[in-house]
Amino acid sequence: MHFMVNPTFQSQYLEKFTAIWNFPLVTFSGRTIAINNIIIAVLVLISGLILSKLISKFLERHFFKKFKLDIATSATVRVVTNYIFIVLFSLLALHFANIPLTIFTFLGGAIALGIGFGSQNIINNFISGLIVLFERPIKVGDFVDIDQNLGLVEHIGPRSTRLLKPDNTHVIVPNSWLLEKKVLNWNFRDRKVRTSVLVGVAYGSDLETVFKQLYQACEQSSQILKKPAPTVLFESFGDNALLFDVIFWVEVDTLLQRRQIESGLRFEINQLFIKSNITIAFPQRDIHLDASKPLPIQLINKSKIN
Repeated sequence: MHFMVNPTFQSQYLEKFTAIWNFPLVTFSGRTIAINNIIIAVLVLISGLILSKLISKFLERHFFKKFKLDIATSATVRVVTNYIFIVLFSLLALHFANIPLTIFTFLGGAIALGIGFGSQNIINNFISGLIVLFERPIKVGDFVDIDQNLGLVEHIGPRSTRLLKPDNTHVIVPNSWLLEKKVLNWNFRDRKVRTSVLVGVAYGSDLETVFKQLYQACEQSSQILKKPAPTVLFESFGDNALLFDVIFWVEVDTLLQRRQIESGLRFEINQLFIKSNITIAFPQRDIHLDASKPLPIQLINKSKIN
């Protein structure tokens, strides 16, 4: 069975579609903006956004690895490249929409007013993100402390920065915090970090032996840097112990690595102290009884209490 389409009906349908497709919406500066301009511009913009991400990822996987760029530099170039492509495709979409750029001269006041009232935080975070990307006080791969949020910088976006915390949770931090709040960057120049372990020994211990054992524990640890050399300080006369501070340098990427090295050093110190009969102090209290008069002693029968 064959169905024949009426040529007249087909022609009428095509004319209606063409009329709708070319239907003018607004005219500005001698340019007519029709429905087809808007549809094409939207398609170009969506395709451009998708294509910009694909291009930036392709550059990161192939081009950046070829030149052996570090993770922070490649992330910065990828984000900036993505921004450039977004701007280019946005301008291309405006061209297909037949919208003249002079229209923004008239809309500038309204846009500025809207930004001032409703979008100042967004613009602030966006500009802060650009400053961070170019100035690079913080970069991808750094371990930072931002307003008591410890974490590894995973991504610096247009509005916020994503941190991976040691417990494998994520924190989203506004980019403006990176410039406005106190930020501790553990890896600003390199991965070297100075840390310390506090040790308390019992009163009466041989201090020279204690010093030797603490230095020996640092020398036996392969993760403690030899330069700068470790330092042992007699910190204080504590309430229950003689306190020593072992100061040393390590090269780490995360807080967990630093804590693991500190834990290993404590194990070494404990083993050396056991061999040298040095007692690690613990809290003690002396009880003084007034012997100027007889002490009252009372015996209590527990069976009667129960």
